[in-house]
Amino acid sequence: MRTPSARANDPEPVSASARRAVAVAAVAAGAYVAGTWVGPVLVAAGSTAGAWLHLAYAPLCHQLAERSLWLGGVPLAVCARCTGLYAGGLAGLVVGVACLGRRDRGPRPRWLALVAAPTAIDALLPWIGLPQLSEVPRALLAIPCGVLAGWYLAVGVAGLVDRPAVRAGWTGIGGASPLEETDG
Repeated sequence: MRTPSARANDPEPVSASARRAVAVAAVAAGAYVAGTWVGPVLVAAGSTAGAWLHLAYAPLCHQLAERSLWLGGVPLAVCARCTGLYAGGLAGLVVGVACLGRRDRGPRPRWLALVAAPTAIDALLPWIGLPQLSEVPRALLAIPCGVLAGWYLAVGVAGLVDRPAVRAGWTGIGGASPLEETDG
């Protein structure tokens, strides 16, 4: 039998609305990741939409062709490392949807050092005079870091939706809703 104090320390289950919010984030991330692959297909087909899509990813990645995976003779819209991070992030969101039984089921912070180490070492290779890895190993090394980032995002989205203040219809100082104008 559990004591009342033990029950008070247990986290509340994640709500259905929080799970839906994480699922929506996963669908949006899926569309985003798909865009990195659709762009080259459209460019290879002669569509200008592919070039515009490629341009849309430019602020997020250096897009160096020699560091990118290629599809149909055209580089993906992001480099190999970003491809691995984005694909891993999508997988992490899916893991988050599946594993969000309780808020405390998120990844532990120390895992970040473990999964980021291979990508960090890969990034540092040219700085210490060693040859760079090719594109496929670079993408594969980034996937675990992306998975963890996606899982953190899933936990964060669920936490935002399930905040006690949000669930309880939180009001601000003096009982006013934070969305209402006040005279003070």
